[in-house]
Amino acid sequence: MTKKAFFLCSSPRRNSNTSIIVNLVADKLRKKGVEIKIVDVANLKYKTNGCIDCGGCQVSEKFECVINDEASEILKEIPKYDFLILATPVYFFGANAQIKLILDRMQSFYKFKETGTVNCISHLKIGLISTAGGGINLGINLLDETMKTMCKYTGVDYCSLLVPQVKQYNNMSENIEILKKAEDFAGKLII
Repeated sequence: MTKKAFFLCSSPRRNSNTSIIVNLVADKLRKKGVEIKIVDVANLKYKTNGCIDCGGCQVSEKFECVINDEASEILKEIPKYDFLILATPVYFFGANAQIKLILDRMQSFYKFKETGTVNCISHLKIGLISTAGGGINLGINLLDETMKTMCKYTGVDYCSLLVPQVKQYNNMSENIEILKKAEDFAGKLII
């Protein structure tokens, strides 16, 4: 059975460093037989600014956000995949707002019950691709730790491809170090 990977790329800039790396990883996964879907979440049309904690997802039997907009359509697809790769540049010490809007709405994947929390994404492997102009200790590490914590809570496997100091890389799609990181990340995902 073919494995499927769903990329959510949040860079608002066309041909950004983040999107270049997403495409490199996607190509590596395609070569390994993985079916790929890449969605640009930076330009989704939202009815609200992220999750509004309305509780609608908690009273519904479905693991879906009840707000009907482009984000809810994307969210419905995520549990159908084997891999979810979140891709974001670091803006001011963390994930950019464009990916945070979708992450907050992922609360709909959980049902918080008296007997414990259940979710519909425990089968996923989640990956993070993140780029930053600064060093590893200027936000990209905090984002990595946040994602590790989320995945530990969810009970899903996690791996990351972190590219700090992107200014030092010329022609990222041809840079040997970046290509090696993309290959390693793709390998960690499908293990």
